[in-house]
Amino acid sequence: MSTTEKEDPNTEKLDESLETELIDEWMIRQCSLYKDEYNECTSIKGRFHQYFIYGETLDCNQWKKDYNNCCKWVEERDLRAAETLIESEKARRYLRLQNHYRNDIWKKRDSPPSDWDKPLPDWITKRDENTYLALKAKELKEGSDKIDNKSTCSVITVFSVHFKRVTMATRSASTGYLIEDPKYSFLKDLGLEKHNVGVFNGQWKATGD
Repeated sequence: MSTTEKEDPNTEKLDESLETELIDEWMIRQCSLYKDEYNECTSIKGRFHQYFIYGETLDCNQWKKDYNNCCKWVEERDLRAAETLIESEKARRYLRLQNHYRNDIWKKRDSPPSDWDKPLPDWITKRDENTYLALKAKELKEGSDKIDNKSTCSVITVFSVHFKRVTMATRSASTGYLIEDPKYSFLKDLGLEKHNVGVFNGQWKATGD
């Protein structure tokens, strides 16, 4: 008894036995990148940046849609999702290069200049004649470049540093400078004369300033 599977007519899936190559499949990024872009767009830092640059917050839903379409393409081989994702990437790329395409000041070349490989000026050649790259290029051109198999010895000096903890003796009687003063009686209530003796080391007195 044959069973028929109901499929969504709006969804086109590729048969695993068929190899269908999308012309612009290279434009599809890793799915994790779309998720990162969405998280960055909706973060507090991203919102402040958008408000600073554009004067308002931007709509980040397109990144979420692209992430969902990317997952459908990677996991389910959904052809329609891949085509939608590619169209989104093309629109994003056109928006990024929009000012470049609108520039009518500079004339774009159809081919490189005919003398693009002409020799460098003499002053540049003279300046770089003793550089490492110039010497290596000369050796390769003359065929005199040989691998030096000589063994080398490296001396490593190790410094050992030892730290010694020095314990300084403190006098518990020095706490009297503060503890005995009525203005600083709260220090006694806090127990500082027992736990922080080193603070009251007799180097200064309570003057009430």
